[in-house]
Amino acid sequence: VMASATSTTANAAITTLADLTGMSATFTAVSGRQYKVSVSLSLNASVEGQLASVYVRTGGGTSLVGRPFYVTEASTSYEFSYWFLWTGTGSTTLKVSLERTTGSGTVGTGNTGSSPGYLLIEDIGEV
Repeated sequence: VMASATSTTANAAITTLADLTGMSATFTAVSGRQYKVSVSLSLNASVEGQLASVYVRTGGGTSLVGRPFYVTEASTSYEFSYWFLWTGTGSTTLKVSLERTTGSGTVGTGNTGSSPGYLLIEDIGEV
């Protein structure tokens, strides 16, 4: 494991792109190595039919990958996970962000002590 972050803090009432509390990690990426980046969150929405997007971005705000999530029922927590492979070089901060992509309500995370959100960065070998 190169770096990780665990968040037990809920983030509520998100409509525009927002960085999630406690969901960032800094590590030194080595040229020629490949990293598996994993994200897991508990997502919710105030109104059914919301489309949310979860992003992993660099500390500077460049989006590396984003994944949509459709919330079918209001006030219900949904577990959301994905992973991707990434390469980079040097000191790197990765952070998880969330936005409501479509809909009229808000989206948020339901991260708690019993259901934390996490960001995990693993070195899986040479490219």
